[in-house]
Amino acid sequence: MQHTKAPYKFSTNWFWAICILSQFCLQANAQSSTKKIQDSPQQKTDTSSSLLDINNSKLIKKANSILDSTQKKANDFILNKVNKLKGAANDKANKIVGKVIPQEIEKPLPYERLLNTKYTLGRRAYQNTVSQFNFLFNAEEELNGNILKARNEYVDDYTTLISFYDYDLSATSKNSIDSIIYRCNANIVLHDLRSNWVDDAYLLLAKAYLFHKDFDTAGSILQFINYSFDEKQDGMDLPIGSNLRNTKGKFSIATAENNRFFENLNVRNESMIWQARNYIEKEEWNEGISLLQLLEADAIFPKRLYPFLNEQLAYGYYQMEMYDKAAAALEKGINNAPDDAAKTRWYYLIGQLWQKADKWDKAYPWFKKANQNAVNPIISVYAKISMISYDAKNANNAWEELAYSLEKMIKRDKYKPYADIIYFEMAKLAIQNNAYTKANDWLIQSIKKNRSNLKQKQKAFELLGDINYSNNHYSTAKLAYDSVSIVLKTNPNYETIQARKKWLSTISTNEKIVEAQDTLQYIYQLNPSNQEAYFKLWQKRTKIENEFLKDIFLDKTPNSNKNSQQDNDAINNFSSLNNNNSFSNNSNSDFYFDNRSVLVQGKQNFTQKWGTRPNVDSWRRKTSLMNAPSSLSNQDATSTGFQNNASKDSLQNRSLSKDEKENSKADEKGNSYEMITDGSSYIKSKQDWNKAALANAQTFLLELNDFERAYPLYTKVIANNIDTAITERAMLDLASHYLH
Repeated sequence: MQHTKAPYKFSTNWFWAICILSQFCLQANAQSSTKKIQDSPQQKTDTSSSLLDINNSKLIKKANSILDSTQKKANDFILNKVNKLKGAANDKANKIVGKVIPQEIEKPLPYERLLNTKYTLGRRAYQNTVSQFNFLFNAEEELNGNILKARNEYVDDYTTLISFYDYDLSATSKNSIDSIIYRCNANIVLHDLRSNWVDDAYLLLAKAYLFHKDFDTAGSILQFINYSFDEKQDGMDLPIGSNLRNTKGKFSIATAENNRFFENLNVRNESMIWQARNYIEKEEWNEGISLLQLLEADAIFPKRLYPFLNEQLAYGYYQMEMYDKAAAALEKGINNAPDDAAKTRWYYLIGQLWQKADKWDKAYPWFKKANQNAVNPIISVYAKISMISYDAKNANNAWEELAYSLEKMIKRDKYKPYADIIYFEMAKLAIQNNAYTKANDWLIQSIKKNRSNLKQKQKAFELLGDINYSNNHYSTAKLAYDSVSIVLKTNPNYETIQARKKWLSTISTNEKIVEAQDTLQYIYQLNPSNQEAYFKLWQKRTKIENEFLKDIFLDKTPNSNKNSQQDNDAINNFSSLNNNNSFSNNSNSDFYFDNRSVLVQGKQNFTQKWGTRPNVDSWRRKTSLMNAPSSLSNQDATSTGFQNNASKDSLQNRSLSKDEKENSKADEKGNSYEMITDGSSYIKSKQDWNKAALANAQTFLLELNDFERAYPLYTKVIANNIDTAITERAMLDLASHYLH
């Protein structure tokens, strides 16, 4: 203690000594300065300079420096004491907190610890068994389940070149792969890296990312497999393509397999094929094909992987539209199909590829195989159609004989469920040979025979509407287009179909007026003695046509259980409310709304129990319904699901004149036109014809942009010159079209 206080006392004594000495010096200086002033009173001096000189003296500076150093030492001494106390308090607090919070102990992962242990036979067996069956098995099952789900959801269009695989990566990418990633990672970090299944875990992880469309991640993992699981020489990697890999005079990039029974196969060779698949999916076709060709020419590439390699070669050529090479490669890789359904599908695809390459002689045997071994009967149907087409082409038979051969297929029990497909192909064949009448009949038969294939039915409706529109049969075209309920925007004819659906109702109505007035004017110009007979004959034919159009898509198969006359009347009334119902099926159908007898019986039971009620929502609000009686018919039509939207749109966009409305109502009734008996009625008929013809011409030109259909009507209106204003309008429309 004395040793620490001694510097403090020593410095304090010196401090007081310096202060006394300084005071003494100041007094001496003051006396000398006073004496000088008294000696020379007239001389003016600056007393402040003496004081400044004192402060700048060496003694004062030394004293100040000693004081500053002493004060600094005192502050440092106090600060050290405070820091020591603070540090002790923090250490004590940390000890208390450390006892409460668990300590993080950095332990090595299992694969790190196991690397330092001896890899005995027992450990090898345990690690391989657990890795294979506890982790990889479940991960592979989940990935295969995702692919199988996508396969079940996928629907092929056999009328065109089918896709290479029976699934779409857009479907597989929607499924979560978190569980697969977890199992693969756990298999790697929780087990010995010397296990035979570590490389399989990496490969499965890469495949999961590929099917999830994470191509960059999949490529990185496959590249890691390529380098990390390659052959080693004295612990060093063997450079790919170097002389060290020279085998039988050729450079090799593959890994030789020893095929020892107690070891799992090296997946590096397989991973390079998957890397090529990854390139193909990224549309880097040259890289993928080049890698596959290198492996195909490799001297030590394992033979067991050649089917898989040829499959990927075929896939690459398929994507590059090199169909002959794709077919040849797929023939070699057909055994790599996962099951019989995929194999027979590839049989059909090979036939299509050779057909695309215009090599029918090579395509025919594969179509025959697809027909004989098809698991899916639809493949058998299309394969049989292709075979018959080839036979007819080879024998130089007329197309009618080919159509007759196709029609004979329908009589066989095997192909009866697919009669709609066969009739559709017959119609396409007739269209190719400009036989539109037969094509129309066969398309109607295709629609009638269709029970459940909605997509096929929509295609038939679309084709039926197209050929009838092209041949100026607008009533049938209107019914067909109104029945096309599903039109995807990916359809190349989407805009055309939507426009025709909207305006064909107006066109059909005006066309009926034009035809009716033409017929009435023709009858008026006949011999008066024959006019009445011709008029009745025309009325009868018109009625038959209207009845035919009303039930054009109904399959009137004879039913052993005939309905009563009352039921038939009810059905006819129901059908008249739904004359656009193009989806009615056979009365023998099990579906409630397709079974006529059950439908009528249900309607009668409902009426007996609840009375006659409008088919609208909130039917209990009778007051509201009574206040809006005109809306019931529209709501009733809407509730059936077959309201003619095209008619509604056309009426909203164009207001009909009084005469046109009357003619439209008369045409709907079918036989309400009156025979022309005098000149005034003849003039009125011409005026009605003129207005309807101009309205149709303007609809074709302005709404459908179809000048080919509009031009004949404009020329007729101008040539007849019935009304000057309408003729001028027609000429103005033509001039405007020519100018623009």
